Amino acid sequence: MAHRPHHGLRNGIPGWVARGDQPSTSARRIPQRLPRTVEHREACEDRCVNNADPPPTDEWRALLGRTARPVSELARSDVPEQPGVYLWRHTRSVQYVGKATSLRSRLWGSHLGRGTNLSGSSLRRNVCELLFGIPPAVTAKPAPQLVTPAQAAAIAAWLCECELSWFECETIAAAASLEDRLRRAWLPPLNRI
Repeated sequence: MAHRPHHGLRNGIPGWVARGDQPSTSARRIPQRLPRTVEHREACEDRCVNNADPPPTDEWRALLGRTARPVSELARSDVPEQPGVYLWRHTRSVQYVGKATSLRSRLWGSHLGRGTNLSGSSLRRNVCELLFGIPPAVTAKPAPQLVTPAQAAAIAAWLCECELSWFECETIAAAASLEDRLRRAWLPPLNRI
């Protein structure tokens, strides 16, 4: 019988997970820290709470007119699998607009994830910057640093305080085109250029 390397997996699960241990020290983790300064956090919060409203274009009006659902009350099955554009609001203020090839996969799998790796969600990375002052480039690919479980929980809690609405599109290309037009007209505070 040929020798198969173990690679620390038991039935496809890393040994430290199966034992309930913490990850090895080789996993890069961001130290838990407060925002760079109180002024930085206040500036970020001010940008997100007191941002200007989107312009009154027909496309923004259509997206803003969609029913905003509290994230904390959403079930996975409530979100359609079709391509589309989605909108996040926090304290009734528009924070982020994005596109998805599958709304359910993007919203549920990426943005509402609770893991310590933020590389799959620019929204989670930007909320991390808002809450902890950690630049998104630090938690992005190709070599993302992990946040602590407490930081991941705080990011998830902030997102659960949001409301979410979406607009289904016929095709992925139509969703990409709509998102591009919306962002050209007005860029929400948690979006990056």
